[in-house]
Amino acid sequence: MDDCWIKALLLVLGVVLADALGLLVWALNRWAIGAIAAFTHLYTITIGSSHSIPAAVLTMFTPGPAQVYWIGHEWAVKGTFWHPLTYMCAALLASLAIEFAGRRTYAKEIAEIQARN
Repeated sequence: MDDCWIKALLLVLGVVLADALGLLVWALNRWAIGAIAAFTHLYTITIGSSHSIPAAVLTMFTPGPAQVYWIGHEWAVKGTFWHPLTYMCAALLASLAIEFAGRRTYAKEIAEIQARN
């Protein structure tokens, strides 16, 4: 019976903290998007450079289409869709979803902050 109360208290505490820290998490997510995008791009260039220098240069200047191509290439070579590049791209898409959801959720707060500046 004691475990039930602890779980209920943690749930209530989580809801209160999520409401209070949501704007902070959304603001920090912008840094995460930049870091994930940089690491994903560098990893994609590394995959391209393991094949040839022209592939690496083409990958460097066309990041989005190159990521799609190299995901398909790694899928064909390794026989599985899930590999590090796929995980990085999924994390990037999840961070972008958080960004867009945060913009909609915290539109009022964002407008107040911009009005002060």
